[in-house]
This record gives sequence, structure tokens and C-alpha cells, in this order.
Amino acid sequence: MRNMKCRAYYKPLKKMLAPDQIESINFETKVLGVYIEMDGKGYHRFRMSDFEIMWYTGLQDRNGKDIYEGDILKVPDLYETPENTSMTYHYEVIDYGDCAFTLGGQPIYEDHEYISDECEVIGNIYDNPELLGEVRE
Repeated sequence: MRNMKCRAYYKPLKKMLAPDQIESINFETKVLGVYIEMDGKGYHRFRMSDFEIMWYTGLQDRNGKDIYEGDILKVPDLYETPENTSMTYHYEVIDYGDCAFTLGGQPIYEDHEYISDECEVIGNIYDNPELLGEVRE
């Protein structure tokens, strides 16, 4: 069985937990075991409903950073016009729907070289909501 990697946003403290802070996820009891400093202890078990879980896409951006669901990517525009010869960018969110990760509503796949070669993670929807105003609809 292949291990799946995720991170989790802990809503009560508005804190993003890295993959190495998530010890276990029990889908039956709906409980997460996490390492987070709180009340003088490092390990805690919390209700799954207190978290937003974001799965790893299996891809990395052009800087080698892992890309997760909920990440905001800086995406180069693919068109050039005579009046605009410099590279321009827009922001897109990695989402999950219809059994696939998507970028700007289009499915992405593990071998999607464009994302790994051209795109850059600049934040996520929880820690950087101000960037969402820049996301193209």
C-alpha cells in the first residue's frame, strides 16, 4: 500500500500543520492524531471536523516545492501579443474534484511537466486568502 501524504489546516488555531505533524487519521472514528505544541503537550487527538485536510498532488513546482490541494500557484500566461512581449502571470488554485486534482478547472496529472517547469507555489487558500482576489475565474 502506498502512503498518501497530506497537510491539515487546524481551524480553531488557524494553523497549517505540515505532513510530519500528522501522525494518524482514523476515518472510522473521525479523529486525527497530530503533533502540535499546546497546553504543555506535543501530541493531541482532535476531531476531524476541526481540520481541512489537503492531499499532496504528487507534483512539485519549478522550485521543487511540493504542491498540495489548496495551494495558490503563480501561472505564466501562455499567450504573447505584439504589444505585450514580457511574461505575464495569473494565480490559480489547486483543487480536487471529479476524482482528479485540477488547476483552473483543468485536470492535472503526475507527469504534467508544465506545472513542474513553469508554475510556482506562492501561498495557500488558508494562510494567504488575500491572493484569492487575483485568481482568475
